[in-house]
Amino acid sequence: MKYIYYILGFLLIVSILMGIELKSKRSINKEVAIIINDRVITSDELKSLYEHQQPYKQSQEDFINSLITKELLIQESKKLGIDKEEPFRRSIQNFYEQSLIKQLIDRKISSTSVTINEEEVNNYINLMNKKYYVSIFTFNNPEEAEKSALSQGEKRVLLFDSMSDEIKEKIINLKAGEHTLPIKSGDKYIVIRVDRVEELKGITLNEKEREKIKNMLLDEKKKNLINDWITAIRAKAKIEIKNIGSLDKTGR
Repeated sequence: MKYIYYILGFLLIVSILMGIELKSKRSINKEVAIIINDRVITSDELKSLYEHQQPYKQSQEDFINSLITKELLIQESKKLGIDKEEPFRRSIQNFYEQSLIKQLIDRKISSTSVTINEEEVNNYINLMNKKYYVSIFTFNNPEEAEKSALSQGEKRVLLFDSMSDEIKEKIINLKAGEHTLPIKSGDKYIVIRVDRVEELKGITLNEKEREKIKNMLLDEKKKNLINDWITAIRAKAKIEIKNIGSLDKTGR
C-alpha cells in the first residue's frame, strides 16, 4: 500500500513540475515580440527601443521594419567576424570615450547656472556698430611674437560682425593701441593690434534677431566655462611629457 502512496506522490510532483514548466513557457511566449533568426526581442525591450528612438520618432510599422533590417545587418557582420576586427574595436572605444566626455560636459553645464542678460545683448549690438582698423603681425611661434616690437604689420579694416568668433572674443575689450596675445592661425601665430575704432550708424534689431544673439552669447559663455574648467583640471593634474620623439610617420 505504501508503494501506491509513493507512486501517487511521485506523479503529483511530476504534474506540479510540468504545470510550472508549461506556465513558464506560456509566460515566455507572451513576452516575446519579435524573433529574428536566433535573436529574441521581448515586448518590454521593444517598447523601450521604440520610446528611445533617435534622432526622430518613426511610425510603429517603420520602426519595426528598421529594427529588423538593422538586426539582420548586425547578424551578417558578426558572421563575417567584423565585430572581432581591430578597426571595429577601436571605433567602439572612440565612441565610448566621446560619449563619456559628452555626458560629463553636459552634466557640468547643467549643474552651473549660465545666463545672458539684456545688458550683455545690448553691449554686443553696440559692438556690431563698430569698424576696427587693425594691424596684423605674423610669426612662426609665440616666443617670436612676444619679443616683437610689432612694427610693419598688415593693415586691415574689419567689421565686428564679419569676424570669426575667436577673433571677436580676443579684441572685444581692446582699446586703440592695445593688441591680442599670440593666436594660432594654421601653422603660424598672429597678433592683432587695434589701431582705431570707428562708430557706425546704429542698427535696430527685432526680437528674433536679438534672441539669436542671446543664444550665440550663451553658447560662447558655456564654451568659456568649460575651457576654464578644463584648464583648472589640468592645473591640478600631475602630467609628465617625456622624450617621445616624432609621432608622424614622415618624421616631422
